[in-house]
Amino acid sequence: MRTPPSSSTARAYIHVHGLKAGDPEWALRIGDCLRNARTALDYLMGRLVCVAAGKGPMDIDDVHFPICTTPMRFQDGLPQGGV
Repeated sequence: MRTPPSSSTARAYIHVHGLKAGDPEWALRIGDCLRNARTALDYLMGRLVCVAAGKGPMDIDDVHFPICTTPMRFQDGLPQGGV
């Protein structure tokens, strides 16, 4: 059964009936995989900064892969004067 989207939220909801409940441990596994992927991206950014700056891993600090919900939030997170 489909619920029409509300004009105020512009979202649609789909209700599914008759399925067995899933294994609750899947949420933990998926969350662990997502967290590991984010950590790998953070390490990648750290190494790229090391190569670009010609510094060692111990010489850089506070480098993270940028994950933003909008381009404006990405721009707001950049240091003054650009990258």
